[in-house]
Amino acid sequence: LAVGLLFGLAATMRTEALVYALVTTLVVGVLLLRHRRRLGAIVRFGGLVAAGLLLMLVANQVVERLTVGGSIRSGRAANTAAAVGADVVLRVKEALTTTIGFNHWADGTDWFLGGLAVALLGYGAWRLLGRDRNGRFLGLAAVAGAGLVYVTRFDARLGFIPGLLTASPLAVVGLFLAWRDRSFSRYRAVALLALPIVFLFQYQGGAHAQWGGRYVLTSGTLLVVAGALVVARSIGWGRIVVVGVAVAVTACGVVWLSQRTHAMADGFRTIVARHDQIVISEAAFLLREGGAFYDVDSHWLSGMTKADTRRAIGVARKSGATEFALLVPEGESRPREIDGFVRRGSQRIDFPGLETLAVTYVRAGA
Repeated sequence: LAVGLLFGLAATMRTEALVYALVTTLVVGVLLLRHRRRLGAIVRFGGLVAAGLLLMLVANQVVERLTVGGSIRSGRAANTAAAVGADVVLRVKEALTTTIGFNHWADGTDWFLGGLAVALLGYGAWRLLGRDRNGRFLGLAAVAGAGLVYVTRFDARLGFIPGLLTASPLAVVGLFLAWRDRSFSRYRAVALLALPIVFLFQYQGGAHAQWGGRYVLTSGTLLVVAGALVVARSIGWGRIVVVGVAVAVTACGVVWLSQRTHAMADGFRTIVARHDQIVISEAAFLLREGGAFYDVDSHWLSGMTKADTRRAIGVARKSGATEFALLVPEGESRPREIDGFVRRGSQRIDFPGLETLAVTYVRAGA
């Protein structure tokens, strides 16, 4: 019951928790069948997990309907399930990106170098953490080769590393070396069996804008724990090298987080300082980055499509606003007049990875 409640709580925040709940239940069920050979134990365990999961999901539905008047999480889950298998080629590409992607080169090169770095890290860790002292220098050379790929990745700029394995060298250790410890086999099974299901159901688009694959974070965490245990049980200087590489990659992520946060804040300070009556963003997820700058007097709207933008402009017109700012990607042309509003200049606003223009529109005759 506690397991079901825990997964249910996670599912209210991340839909993929339902996949991990299913896989965990199946793995535990197989273990119960193997060791106890009693169907009743399996049915009881599965029933309790399902009851805890259902209880938490129903409670979430009640809270959503009381607070916002409708369902949020169940709608997102239904939309995700309805899109399963859609655009198989894109799903395969995004699966590669969220497994071994570096988010630096063209896709083919990116996946090749990501796979190469992962292979070198795996082989290097095997040599460095093994009992054969003569093989440690081969391991050091392999890890140095992987390090060269990372240095090339970060030569000009920091940024997201979307790959589960490329973002976490310890996960690579867990993937390739944790097989020595049979006690961890069940956790590794959950981590690996869930991956293809998550890839099949995950939201499409935006695979590059993440660190370590947010939809497969549970798998990554389990593999990292396995890798940490492998390193902790090893001896010699090899483990210092492995941990050093892991720390260095994570440090790049921390520095990138700091840079990106400050750059986003600077961009939103510019938007707020403009004092527009209404701000309309054509980048659907841009304005939510500026939550710290939003207050009850801010009139911000976002549109997923051109039709949404038209509707947002209609809202601006009905509200009596005499001007608004339209946030658009730099380089895209915009009409001189939209629904009674005339273009009156623009201002460039720099966001990380998204050069944006704030185009001012003023009501005709105002």
